[in-house]
Amino acid sequence: MYPWLESTYQQLTDSFLQGRGHHALLFKTDVGLGTDTLIYKVAEWLLCSQKLRHQPCLECKSCLLMQSNNHPDFHILEPIEDKDIGIDQVRELIYKLQNFAQQGGNTVVYIRGVDRLTEASSNALLKTLEEPRENVYFLLEAPLQATVLATIQSRSQTWVLYAPQASEVMAWLQTQFPAISTDDLEIALRLCHSRPLICKNFIENDRLQQRKTFLQTFWRFYKSHDVFLLFQAFAKKKS
Repeated sequence: MYPWLESTYQQLTDSFLQGRGHHALLFKTDVGLGTDTLIYKVAEWLLCSQKLRHQPCLECKSCLLMQSNNHPDFHILEPIEDKDIGIDQVRELIYKLQNFAQQGGNTVVYIRGVDRLTEASSNALLKTLEEPRENVYFLLEAPLQATVLATIQSRSQTWVLYAPQASEVMAWLQTQFPAISTDDLEIALRLCHSRPLICKNFIENDRLQQRKTFLQTFWRFYKSHDVFLLFQAFAKKKS
């Protein structure tokens, strides 16, 4: 899990430890934050049978099953082949939830892209979301700007995740790219609007160097008015 998600994780686990945990958590998240790592960590913690307060033990059977991506009480519902989440998928999930947890503890459902539920699938899910069986938890995720049906949102506790502070992302980027100057990292961060994973991908794909090369070429064109410099730059990019 990434450092900018730690405080949210701490607040979430605190709420459960204090008896205020909600059975349905809706994460409205900005892009490029790695929110799925937070959701998996929360799921792992909820399923762990020997929690170390805020942390899963990583050693019990449930933790080992999660690490092997083979936990029978952890269910993922998501769009298939970029299609909306259909009613048949929801019905299959509801059928599975009628059975008690195989490991004798909690059951966790992760709905990735809850905004992609069709109206029919949302209605099918609604009763289960309203009156879940004891020890069943829903972790719902949707992009920040996406519209989630009011009937789903009203039955969930919403957590909004924005891009973190630039200083926090900079500290992380410096550990990821120690050979890159602070000035260059700051430029990349501004270009990526402080979205850390987008910025990481931007740097790893050599976009920072490509930008530098293009700006140098453009400056030479500006000074010489030789339009062929630009043509050559674009030709190299295409090749």
